Amino acid sequence: MKSKYIFFVAMMTICGLGCNRTASEKQVMQIGPADAQCLNCDTLGNTMRMNMIQNHYPLDTKNVYAILLNPKRKSLIFGGDWTLQKWENGSWIGAEMNGMYGFGDVGMRLSFAPDYYCFSYPVSCYRITPGKYRIIQSFHDGREEITVSDEFWVDK
Repeated sequence: MKSKYIFFVAMMTICGLGCNRTASEKQVMQIGPADAQCLNCDTLGNTMRMNMIQNHYPLDTKNVYAILLNPKRKSLIFGGDWTLQKWENGSWIGAEMNGMYGFGDVGMRLSFAPDYYCFSYPVSCYRITPGKYRIIQSFHDGREEITVSDEFWVDK
């Protein structure tokens, strides 16, 4: 019984160290039931597609998040190369960057093929204004290039 108590206290201490930040340092992302649609469906379908985790982000957001649904469990090659576009005057245009950035791209392939790939996109590198945006990213399965995209809104 004493060893269980010591284990419990040790685990609580370890967990407490990770949660020891002040409220201003914590970043909380609330995901409602509609935003998690791709995670609670019975089937992934047959088509590889990207779903944004949220459909709306605040103006001061630093990152947006997406899930790539991989129903055929293809082993994909991918890197950090992606595109952010904004819908303006009836067409998609490249989003303007905050300054000069250089992004290197290294191809990566996992040793297994998951049902989902999760991605974080640092949109804080861009001049974000309220409006409709989309992320575009390409993947390669060894035979063909697969390009996916999804849209989201930035609100005031």
